[in-house]
Amino acid sequence: MQDTGNTVERLTTELETAHRRIAALESARQECLHTGNALQESEERLRFALEGANDGLWDANLKTDEFYMSRRGCAILGYTQEEVRENAKIWKDLVYRDDLAATTERLADYLEGRAEIFQVEQRLKTKSGGLKWVLTRGKAVEFDEAGNPLRMTGTHTDISARKEAEEALKQSEARYRMLVDCAGDAIYLADGEGRLVDVNSTAQSQTQFTREELLRMRIADVDAEYDHESTQKMLAGLDGTGGEVFQTRHRRKDGSTFPVEVRVVALELAGRTVFMGIARDITERQNMQEVLIQTEKMISVGGLAAGMAHEINNPLGGILQSVQVLRRRLTEDSPANLQAARDAGCSLQGIREFMDNRGILAFLDNVRDAGTRATRIVSSMLEFSRKSEPVRTATDVNGLLDDTVALCATEYNLKKKYDFRKIPMERDYAPDLPQLPCSRPQIQQVVMNILGNAAHALAGSPSPRITLRTRRDDGFVRIEIQDNGPGMDDAVRRKIFEPFFTTKPVGEGTGLGLSVSYFIVTSNHRGTLEVNSDPGQGSTFTIRLPLEPGPAGQQA
Repeated sequence: MQDTGNTVERLTTELETAHRRIAALESARQECLHTGNALQESEERLRFALEGANDGLWDANLKTDEFYMSRRGCAILGYTQEEVRENAKIWKDLVYRDDLAATTERLADYLEGRAEIFQVEQRLKTKSGGLKWVLTRGKAVEFDEAGNPLRMTGTHTDISARKEAEEALKQSEARYRMLVDCAGDAIYLADGEGRLVDVNSTAQSQTQFTREELLRMRIADVDAEYDHESTQKMLAGLDGTGGEVFQTRHRRKDGSTFPVEVRVVALELAGRTVFMGIARDITERQNMQEVLIQTEKMISVGGLAAGMAHEINNPLGGILQSVQVLRRRLTEDSPANLQAARDAGCSLQGIREFMDNRGILAFLDNVRDAGTRATRIVSSMLEFSRKSEPVRTATDVNGLLDDTVALCATEYNLKKKYDFRKIPMERDYAPDLPQLPCSRPQIQQVVMNILGNAAHALAGSPSPRITLRTRRDDGFVRIEIQDNGPGMDDAVRRKIFEPFFTTKPVGEGTGLGLSVSYFIVTSNHRGTLEVNSDPGQGSTFTIRLPLEPGPAGQQA
């Protein structure tokens, strides 16, 4: 009986233990069900969040190459989940070949601990054969015993629209930069403090500064005539419509300056006001204006010259003839003179002595010299006003220059304060120069006038030198006459071709030599005559004569 009681007691204990285990198992089962529901709910929330964010979810097994992609991720590339599931290694083929290196590098950075997250912008292939820009982000979620990643999970974000916008912006900026750099005018962008924030290539070529140098500068560093007060006042008055236009001088890197016309407008850029200045180099325009002014002077003076010359010629001829008769009657022992002196009760010799003592004969010589000089002026005025077509012949320009130098040597050495033959003459002639159709006497006169002025400028120079140079210049023959004299400043250079302007002392120049030369070259031969000179740097006169002559009176 005692054994039976022990058995019942043991069975009862085991039964209670079994009930407790069953209860524990039920509790564990309920907990698992709760955890599964929670996990399912979490996954559902994540899926809805990702779909709401327009992102795709991916999961990659790095050991087996198995690849999972969410429905949204598949839709981004045009695949179904079944197509992705059936092709387990498809993820290796999705990356566009040009982006594969960058993707591999970013993945290596993450796996080797150099980056906290795997992230890359890449192009993935779509089912239709196109490409989609995708931002791929992911992390490892499973590791082996050695800590090596076994599984990665992440997201795909379609960024094609952003990339297209960025590409459009890049193309727009490239077009803007191309248009700005191709502009013939310099373009400057400056902030309200006058600091340069952008320039184009023309600004660099005009100023000879690099882009980096200009972007470290201010407007005042470029504008040689910059005035802070007036500039600020002008900028404050800009209303964004037509802007302001003014002329100033810009500074080159070597310190020289050049004239520019600047238009300034105010712009709104990235929420701030900037000022754009468009600067046009007007050096050629100013030179052309000088030529036009000179031409207008030639035309106006030419009309006056003809009338004045004819009006002066008649009384001048009478004066010179009368002076000649007076001197002959006072100095020659002609029968008529001797008889007139006897009739007056004096000798002709006594009259001569009186004339010498009172300097009357010298005065008569002065009148004759002045009249002769006036005659030359009138002759130059008539030449200046003459509109006739010159007789052109084929001329060897190099030979013409040599003949003119020889003629100058005989004409000037006895009359002037310098000996033309003692001025070294360097010749730099083009050997293959074609024959030039021109009026040889007129062009010779032009060269003589310029050489005479050069010789006058070189008087007293310790080492005078004149260089004659000829070249073929497109459809022209170019003649350069260069000296190493004192040169000219801008004020003299601008007036050098004006009628009656001269730097020589009174009595040594008429002021018509270069005016007549200018007229002969530009009007009679349709060429150009220019001078380039700076103080202390000598002067260079450049004559350009066309190889194909046209009607007189027209400039080339």
